[in-house]
Amino acid sequence: MKKLLIYVSTGILLAFSSLSVPGLQETVAEAASVRYAETTTGLNFRTAPNTSGKVLGVLKKGTRVEVLEVVNSNWVKAKYSGRTGYLSIKFLKEVSRSSSSSSSSSSSSSSSSSSSASRSSVADKIISQGQRYNGTKYQFGAKAGQTSTFDCSSFVQFLYKQQGINLPRTSRAQAGVGTTVSQSNLQKGDLIFFKTGSSGKIDHVAIYMGSGKILHTIPKGGVQVSNFSGYWKNTAVLAKRVIR
Repeated sequence: MKKLLIYVSTGILLAFSSLSVPGLQETVAEAASVRYAETTTGLNFRTAPNTSGKVLGVLKKGTRVEVLEVVNSNWVKAKYSGRTGYLSIKFLKEVSRSSSSSSSSSSSSSSSSSSSASRSSVADKIISQGQRYNGTKYQFGAKAGQTSTFDCSSFVQFLYKQQGINLPRTSRAQAGVGTTVSQSNLQKGDLIFFKTGSSGKIDHVAIYMGSGKILHTIPKGGVQVSNFSGYWKNTAVLAKRVIR
């Protein structure tokens, strides 16, 4: 059996074996020599190796994952934080086992503490930058990426993108990303979704700041900090954690 080694653009090495079967010639991927990879941008962690797969969460830039299987030239099966899913190979780069944050020598408590500290740091940056736009006018349907005006979801999308976390454009689509958390377990940087209109559908999103405060933008007053109580508490229907 002959082996042919080839490199894809990400630097991840694939080992192939040519198998001869009567009437059929196949090339089958046996394994990936690189066990660990790192994201080069905010990257969706999906349930299937295609863009139709449900998003389990968004891995921020620089996240290290264990590569379990190279599915094809576009996708890898990977493990991160105890969960298995699929990542686009285009946005991964090779890293050595020793540099992986998933090192088997690390204790689970140490890993958890490090992850929480990292998540808190990213959340602080998002909230700090967001508050710089305090008072910026609200515009429904504001263009993605512009900062002269925002609507609720363009504001959230813009801030998270600055930290390498790519989110959809609308609040309803953003609600489909990340891990669901209860209101009693909210942490800084979590997204809270609301149903404020008569349609009965999610139509607003805010960033939880901690200490019972939210950062968002609304028609009256634009970007502002509000108490997560009263009206906002009563219309909140979902919370998601998108910072890993």
